[in-house]
Amino acid sequence: MKKLLLMIPFLSACVNAPISQTPPVIEEITRTQPPKRGIKPIIVLNHNRQPLLSYNNSYALIIGQSKYSNGWSSLATVPSEVTEVETVLQEQGFVVEKHLNLNAVDLKASYTNFIKNYGYERENRLLFFFSGHGYSRKNGKKGYIVPTDAPNPKIKGKETAFLQNAISMTQINAWAKEIEALHTLFLFDSCFSGTVFQNKAISDAPPYITEAIKNPARQFITAGSADEMVPANSVFTPAFVNALRYKKGDLNGDGYVTGVELGFYLANEVPKHEPDQHPQHGKIKGYEYSLGDFVFVLDNEKPTALPPPPMISTKSPVLLPQFRQDAPEIMRLKREIALAKQETADLRHEKEQTDLAKIALKNEQKEILKLKKAKAVADKKKAEMRKKLEAAKKPPLTGMRYTDNDNGTVTDNKSGLIWMKNADCFRRVNWKKGMELVANLSSESSKHCELHDDSQKGDWRLPTKNEWEAMINATYSFPILSNAAGTEQWTEGDAFTRVTPSWYWSSTMDKNSAWSMFLGDGVIYLDTKLNAHYIWPVKEIK
Repeated sequence: MKKLLLMIPFLSACVNAPISQTPPVIEEITRTQPPKRGIKPIIVLNHNRQPLLSYNNSYALIIGQSKYSNGWSSLATVPSEVTEVETVLQEQGFVVEKHLNLNAVDLKASYTNFIKNYGYERENRLLFFFSGHGYSRKNGKKGYIVPTDAPNPKIKGKETAFLQNAISMTQINAWAKEIEALHTLFLFDSCFSGTVFQNKAISDAPPYITEAIKNPARQFITAGSADEMVPANSVFTPAFVNALRYKKGDLNGDGYVTGVELGFYLANEVPKHEPDQHPQHGKIKGYEYSLGDFVFVLDNEKPTALPPPPMISTKSPVLLPQFRQDAPEIMRLKREIALAKQETADLRHEKEQTDLAKIALKNEQKEILKLKKAKAVADKKKAEMRKKLEAAKKPPLTGMRYTDNDNGTVTDNKSGLIWMKNADCFRRVNWKKGMELVANLSSESSKHCELHDDSQKGDWRLPTKNEWEAMINATYSFPILSNAAGTEQWTEGDAFTRVTPSWYWSSTMDKNSAWSMFLGDGVIYLDTKLNAHYIWPVKEIK
């Protein structure tokens, strides 16, 4: 048997006992590094045949693990299976990056580099496909995908080494949330814990294409559920290929296959051939990711814009038959009904957005009133704040790493620089916009940042690359900062607030690029200025 897929809610390991040890297998890693430009956009039309959504670029990462060492069985059919996946995705307009037989270091790097290269442009469409061994622990609460060199944890004394090398589903879930691309789809033909599905929401039925499709989506489809043996000769992967190549995944006949629609198709099709195998599908829970949906366009030149009547049922394990071509009058009425339902869905979505806008306006009005009341109190304390500011102009004689100045700023006693206390007062922006925001920053213009240090326009700037390197503390990670005393890992409010273990811009540049700092592990990266990162203002002591 190939793998055991571990899904909702508790799952077990897919390997009951280790096989005999074999010498490590060295396999050349196949890497395809296609150009980033020149890719034909993918257009999705609404029911009026007007452009609704455009994917400027489509990228796919395919990983096939077949030649294992350290106690795992080999999976001989994986290379040919992932080659079929590569071909059908290229037919769908994807630029494909394929890797075979990755060790622990290369497996993690393949994900992080792919996300770094393609994951931060909103108009991108990303697809991840993994085929290989998986494993779960803690009664299925923790799941992992397995590098080729990771030891089998069932072998006595090898569990620690396995945990140091395998990639957890918690990490994959975190990567999914880090991605800025509009739509991302993960497919796993492997056994692993259902950890990633403990934060998911499944639609009730395959949806039609509506305005809601333009919202973000993070979707997952797996080859089976808990405690199921997945055969070595995969059924899941060929079914996925046929869903796109022969349009079998187009359940409502509208010329598109959405991520939800694909999940329903595989959940119904695979058990026909493997009755004990039940694919699972879902989205990460949260309103931000609940409305959107991944889209495959089956005919990129002339996609069918008007869908036929919806499916009668989504609960049956058998797919419904194709709709017959009835008399012209019946077909006309069906089209009108389908159009009316789609327009109703659009109106419902518009109403939801309007209701959300009203709530946001009401909250903003309350916040304005609160700030007005607070201003009177702040004016009375202005003289006291000025004295504290004067005291902060020189680093205090203290053993503390950071000193909170009680005015929305924090002094770094090591470098003598003053940082804004709120590390995430601004949304993610490109480098040019970040430079403009910081240059115009002042105490008066940034009350929403809780900044009341009497600073003026021109006082603040972005930190340099060297200043970032002096700021971090490599003893810690995610984020790579210490607390105010410099003795422990940073926690919220000690001494900064809202620190995000993500990418932050520096002011150090090189033509069309600028250096950025990853506050997760301290990586410094020369990045294109068009990417969107956080900004954290800094100024000198006067």
